[in-house]
Amino acid sequence: MKKDKFYEYQVESMNEFYMHFRAYRMVHIQLENLKSNTLFWTIFSNTSIKNLFIYWCRIFGNKNVNMTHWQHHLREDEIEEFRNILLSTLEMTMDEWKKYHSEMLEFRNSYVAHHDKNHRQPVPVLDKAVLLMQTYEKWIKDKLVNEGIMYIDDLYEYVNPYISELKNIINKDL
Repeated sequence: MKKDKFYEYQVESMNEFYMHFRAYRMVHIQLENLKSNTLFWTIFSNTSIKNLFIYWCRIFGNKNVNMTHWQHHLREDEIEEFRNILLSTLEMTMDEWKKYHSEMLEFRNSYVAHHDKNHRQPVPVLDKAVLLMQTYEKWIKDKLVNEGIMYIDDLYEYVNPYISELKNIINKDL
């Protein structure tokens, strides 16, 4: 895959991750307060969390199966540089990162992808997933700009119109 197409897919995945994370968080917080359509909002919330895991895993999942994995198109020194930034930002050791990464993949595999009826693992801490995505986005943005590849500033904020519209719809149901 060409480098510019690779990063275009990554940006799409980051955008979708942020949209589904923010939608999930907003609906999940209000779920008990919603007066009607609770089945709809429950399904919406569940779909959002499943999608956010799919999009997170496209970038941070398994390098061998995800064509948009963050390590593709990077030199070894760049991989090491970002890995150090990742650990520092998340305030984790490599072993803690491996454990968190494994929890994220396990949740995706057993709850999202294969719908294991015996799945009992709680949702992993999503704030870390968001922080990691934002850290990667900020780090890769400089590389994209320097290579002349288009980039949208601050994807987390880019989804604000969608989130505002969702908030208006939810407020009508409170």
